[in-house]
Amino acid sequence: MSGKSIICLAFCLLLLFLSMGGAGADSERYTITIANWDAGNWGNDALADYLRERFNVDFKFIGLSTVDYIEKLNIMATGDTLPDIFMHPGYSGYTGTMLKWIEEDVIKALPDDLSPWPSLKKRMDTYSFMKVGGRHYFLPRTTFSNPDNSYFTPALWVHKDWMTALGIKEFPTTLEGFYDLAYKFTYDDPDGNGKQDTFGVTPGLGLEWVFSAYGIDLSGFILEDGQYIPGMLSKRCPEAIKFIKRMYDDGILDKDFATISLADSENNFASYRSGVCYLVGEAGPFQYVALAKLAAVKDDFNGETDLSVLPPPHADGYAYLCQQNYNFFSGLMFDAGISNAKMERCLDLLEFLLSEEGINFGRFGVEGISYNWVDGERKSLVTNSFIRSLFDVQPTYQIVRIVSWDTDGAWVNPEVKPEYSALAMRVRDLYGPYMNEWKPEIDFKLTPTKQIINLGEYFWSSIYKIILNNSDVDAEWAVVRDVMFNNKNGQKLIDEINDR
Repeated sequence: MSGKSIICLAFCLLLLFLSMGGAGADSERYTITIANWDAGNWGNDALADYLRERFNVDFKFIGLSTVDYIEKLNIMATGDTLPDIFMHPGYSGYTGTMLKWIEEDVIKALPDDLSPWPSLKKRMDTYSFMKVGGRHYFLPRTTFSNPDNSYFTPALWVHKDWMTALGIKEFPTTLEGFYDLAYKFTYDDPDGNGKQDTFGVTPGLGLEWVFSAYGIDLSGFILEDGQYIPGMLSKRCPEAIKFIKRMYDDGILDKDFATISLADSENNFASYRSGVCYLVGEAGPFQYVALAKLAAVKDDFNGETDLSVLPPPHADGYAYLCQQNYNFFSGLMFDAGISNAKMERCLDLLEFLLSEEGINFGRFGVEGISYNWVDGERKSLVTNSFIRSLFDVQPTYQIVRIVSWDTDGAWVNPEVKPEYSALAMRVRDLYGPYMNEWKPEIDFKLTPTKQIINLGEYFWSSIYKIILNNSDVDAEWAVVRDVMFNNKNGQKLIDEINDR
């Protein structure tokens, strides 16, 4: 190679080096502060050391309590002490706060050109409709790492062994079929003890699924009579209320449905007092909470033969409709005081966490530090237990949670039993096709009323009163709906959403 060629090559390499951004072009070591709900025990393990050296950074992790984190972040914002990176609900009920912080330069926008961080660019391109003033200020923290798993819904879990005991071979797919199943769970002695001490349904996470059976997404907007309206204002709601009342009056719904806690509802299901419960659809959390309770009650409990997921039951003439949530509930924001150079280093870290390598970091740690490959399988270097030990010994693996809950990670978690992963995939396959439509121009449309309206508490308290007081459903619902339309700004919201 000639001297001229060598000089040209060196110059090109120099340009490449300077254009790399992040730690490659900037040798300064930064301290990055990160606030997250479960970050209090991060930073003191071998995985944290790995990240420090890989990205030439130091970390200060700030644990947030789920009880008062909003108040604490607001205080930090007022005092200009926000962390460099912090979790926030953002579009999930706090859009007004986010817009205020943008206007007052409290938070920093992502760079307009994200091409140096391809995984991050792909994520933000997916959510391009969330830009404010043409820029991104909010990085969604996805429920699933795989964007194809855009559903997220609880599901109706059922004691399959009770079905077997009663000779029921087919899962019901209609609401009437569900009623018949729940009735038999209540009155046909499914546990075989000769007593009438069981009932069909305990609410678990709630009774939204009954409204879903009538094509009503209570948490979103639905198309009705040619306009988009909040699901809670649907004219079909009385039919769902009547079905709930029918279950209650006939004794197949938990008599404490209006006040029971989630934990007590889970206990009713786990202790075989009820046959069906509406619970999370993920394998990991379900195994570590509800399934642990089931196994504690029944010594020979078998997740494959004793438990299953019911198909989403639809009312006659309707298709089941699940909540559309765009695969996220919260996200990341950045303090406005962070320098551009430090911001780039933060983006280098986020790019890693969003990559396939980063996803595996959050599932298994790092080869040679957390595990080694033995006969084609990962063998823990921490203790005999894999993920549970990472949680105790190398908790910084959870840093991936700032960009994704990685719910699908449970499907490859060696500590989640295969039958529970299979049940989670059954939830995906059964409920996923019934998501509310993807309509960001409606769901993320910013209007004055949308930022302040809250119909949920009034909606549910009114329904409980109608059912428990043995009221005339149609007459009482007409009053409730009128209040939501006129006194609680429902009509105003509909007019704004539909540009009237």
